[in-house]
Amino acid sequence: MNLEGIYHRVNSNYAYLVEEDRVLLKLRTKRDDLNSVKVFHCDKYRKINSCEDLKIVEMTKKYSDQLFDYHEVIIEFKGISLAYYFELVSKEESLFYGRNGFYKDSIQEEADMFIMANFSKDNLFTIPAWHQKAIVYQIFPDRFNRGSNFVLEDKYTEDWNGEVNYRTFLGGNLKGITEKLGYLEDLGINTIYLTPIFKSDSTHRYDTDDYYQIDPGLGTKQEFKELVDKAHQREIKIILDAVFNHCGLNFFAFDDLVKKGEESKYKDWFEVDSYPVTKERKRKPNYKTFGYYYHMPKLILSNQETAEYFLEVARYWTKEFNIDGWRLDVADEISPEFWREFRRTLKRINPDILISGEVWYDSDFWLKGDQFDTVMNYPFLEVVEDFFAKEVINVDEFSDRLAKIRSLYKKQAHENLWNLIDSHDVSRFLYKCENNLANFKLAILFQFTYLGIPVIYYGDEYGMAGGVDGLEKREAMVWEEGKQNQELFQYYKRLIRIRRENQELIAGEYSEVLKDREINLYGYKRSYYGQEMLIYLNNSNQNTILELAGSYRELLTDRILEGEITIKAKEGVVLKPLF
Repeated sequence: MNLEGIYHRVNSNYAYLVEEDRVLLKLRTKRDDLNSVKVFHCDKYRKINSCEDLKIVEMTKKYSDQLFDYHEVIIEFKGISLAYYFELVSKEESLFYGRNGFYKDSIQEEADMFIMANFSKDNLFTIPAWHQKAIVYQIFPDRFNRGSNFVLEDKYTEDWNGEVNYRTFLGGNLKGITEKLGYLEDLGINTIYLTPIFKSDSTHRYDTDDYYQIDPGLGTKQEFKELVDKAHQREIKIILDAVFNHCGLNFFAFDDLVKKGEESKYKDWFEVDSYPVTKERKRKPNYKTFGYYYHMPKLILSNQETAEYFLEVARYWTKEFNIDGWRLDVADEISPEFWREFRRTLKRINPDILISGEVWYDSDFWLKGDQFDTVMNYPFLEVVEDFFAKEVINVDEFSDRLAKIRSLYKKQAHENLWNLIDSHDVSRFLYKCENNLANFKLAILFQFTYLGIPVIYYGDEYGMAGGVDGLEKREAMVWEEGKQNQELFQYYKRLIRIRRENQELIAGEYSEVLKDREINLYGYKRSYYGQEMLIYLNNSNQNTILELAGSYRELLTDRILEGEITIKAKEGVVLKPLF
């Protein structure tokens, strides 16, 4: 038995509450090393007083990555303090694992057991219930739709479908989004995430000049309120982008710093290397910025006055406009204590508000229940890109990397991650697929049937792909029917409907059922209280025949199948048993 590979830790993602009176225990072991794992558990105090026998439950090997197996079990516990240890069985030996290491005989003393003592509801990671049903649609406002109130001015490009760059203003606005709510409802989405809408000189508006004003190019506060109200009437949530890591050059506090230097009462809002501070275009300005971009001065949110200002900004838009959530830009570069206070502040206003962070890597630090509800799941994007678009990994590597991501988080967190395949910051997925629609469709089939929340970047549903790396991700939304891929649009609608109508895909458990490395065939099951769904993805260039045990409805085509099914090259199937 490989003892070095065995790992468990109390009060971590290996032992935590999933619901009141329900505890999830996880154990890591070397891959394919053990035959079985059991948990012996009891109430510590009843054990001490010799009035309770140990209960024994079998753990399930839930998933495996390249090096390890991960075993899990959820136990019911209504006592005071949980005491437990593990029995590990391999082909060669049997050992017991407790707080102080490994034992040849069953553990008898409470001092040698793991102890989980704090069952306060404060330790329960709760995420707004509505979110697990979310289908998120990301909109870059300037590029989505010109409303009926649009007036062509000098700064705008007249041709909506012309070439664009980072400085091109197209004139998409809030009214344009409101006037397309019927379209979005028909598509099936129920959550809109808007990139920044506050006053700025840029098209992307991530360099905010005034956090209390809607950018005039997008509209007015009244038009934003109308958007939120009309979206809510259609049961669509609205999420805003919080750009609190940095501001724009014309933000009042930075402007005061430039004018007054060390005499500015806002000097502690920024990190300055030397004075005087100038707004000159430099690759390395004399003040800290986001990514060395001189026009994005970095804010210090560990400073109490700065923090309170931006907490009040969040309070204002949350209370006055009844928004449903915030997406937090460059979240990993901001004081964690600020985010903890941000969460406490907003959850007091609206317990159902969603807080989503932008972190591009392992985000466990922010997903313990005290900061964010979810994050943008860029590691998911990378795995999906490598398997479906670039085709540089096989089905085993695909499986291992997905499992590694699952191993990082609490169950609640992983089931609510934002699974994106592209965004305003990365090239469109169809571009990465070199315009191969079959590969693209296979990827989004996986996106909509895997654990987590699917995120659509505007225009993906029509096959927007662009053609100039770095610019195609922010092109104008294609509204001309002749330029739209209507077949792909219907495919998106069907996937969205399948997800929304089947609880297995919303809240079901996930387990792999097939990995065929020879032909890159991958199969998995989603299960929910006796209901189940089977999904098979054929990521190869040859058809394959799969034997079926029972009768099924194939949900993408509504075919009734039994006996066997032919899965065509670069296609997938979604099978629901007929009972």
